[in-house]
Amino acid sequence: MRKEKVYKISLDGFMLTHYFTDIMVLYWYNGLEFNECNTSAPVGATVLSMKRANMNIALFADTAIPIVDGVGRVIKAYAEHINKKGHKCFVAVPDADRDFDDNVYQFEILRFAGIHITGTQYKFGMPFADIGFMREVDRRAIDIVHVHSPFTAGLAGHSIARKRNIPVVATFHSKYYDDFYKYTHMKVASEIGIKYVVEYYKKCDEVWAVSAATAETLKEYGYVRDIVTMLNGADPKVRNVQEIEKVRIKYSLGGSPVILYVGQMDWKKNILHIINTCSSLRDIGLGFKLVFAGQGPDEAEIRKKVEELHLSDNTVFCGHIYDQQELDALYFSGDLFFFPSYYDNAPMVVREAAAAGLPCILARGSNSSEIIEDKVNGLLGGERAKDDAEMIAGVLARPEYLAQLRLRAKASIPVYWEDMMDNALDRYSALIKTHPDRKR
Repeated sequence: MRKEKVYKISLDGFMLTHYFTDIMVLYWYNGLEFNECNTSAPVGATVLSMKRANMNIALFADTAIPIVDGVGRVIKAYAEHINKKGHKCFVAVPDADRDFDDNVYQFEILRFAGIHITGTQYKFGMPFADIGFMREVDRRAIDIVHVHSPFTAGLAGHSIARKRNIPVVATFHSKYYDDFYKYTHMKVASEIGIKYVVEYYKKCDEVWAVSAATAETLKEYGYVRDIVTMLNGADPKVRNVQEIEKVRIKYSLGGSPVILYVGQMDWKKNILHIINTCSSLRDIGLGFKLVFAGQGPDEAEIRKKVEELHLSDNTVFCGHIYDQQELDALYFSGDLFFFPSYYDNAPMVVREAAAAGLPCILARGSNSSEIIEDKVNGLLGGERAKDDAEMIAGVLARPEYLAQLRLRAKASIPVYWEDMMDNALDRYSALIKTHPDRKR
């Protein structure tokens, strides 16, 4: 792996500079003009069964493996399953912050230079400035480019696809307006950022969204073309009694009900609601363990809030769990999975939890909640902490009902990568076969 010097810069004002630098770069390399293309398939279109030739697929993202956010995990899953299906792919992402052996993965990683964004796990990628990276890409055969970000990695992926006259598909993952506003606190700046995002996706041959609700978010931003829904998946979960016992001992879970959260330790995930709900649970006399598995920028403040509400004895902070077997054992150890985020669109952790038979509590009206039928295969809450505490206490007091929720969640919510990837590969193949031999 190439070594690099890591530059530290202040976060204040950087994210704004980051986003609007991306905008200027896009306008620069595109000659100040955006042209619509019309090769997108209608929403819900069925790709006719076809024998797929082996494909060379390039995945571009601004989230650098081994970063553990949702997009990073999706990229990893795509690359692994593309290779398992007999195709070739490489992943183009920024350099890792620390020495990391890319050989642990069964797919190729090409890294480009990046500047660390202080206070986050992310980098501002600079693929165009990294001559070595661009040369490595030039040596690879590529049939299609799949970008997972509209920023610098996405710009590079689109530019490479355009120069080679090959198709580019882009997945829309995030609520970018919320991100822009968090860092700028300016409505006008956030709207400019969203205009850029929409214009970027208009340049791609096909746009995917990770759920129907996520597609609606992009349309609300002003995108008017067709969007293909391509769901995130999960791998099947196998109950391992020995691993479960190890996890219960390691994290001192005891015999109390376990309420689990897996994700970034970031207030935007509505973690305050989780803490307040558990405070209300404690007040009504219910014993429980609240388990946080993850890392993030607000972890210190979250720990402080737990202490302020005298929940330390009830709460376990696991940090990020890199070992998938251990994480799976934690899913199997849980009684309820509490993920009341309004920010997330289609979190993989919800499908993973359901694949282990762990019922989920999601925020009513959130994009992620579209897969939940309230009180049938999961629960909807997220509004008032006391109400959610009473709901949780009621479910835990009815073990037969909880068992039914487990079965229904496992039967109805998971979409497995093995099946989902067949759909993605069919879309890739169709785009390659129908792509006109002209620049976009």
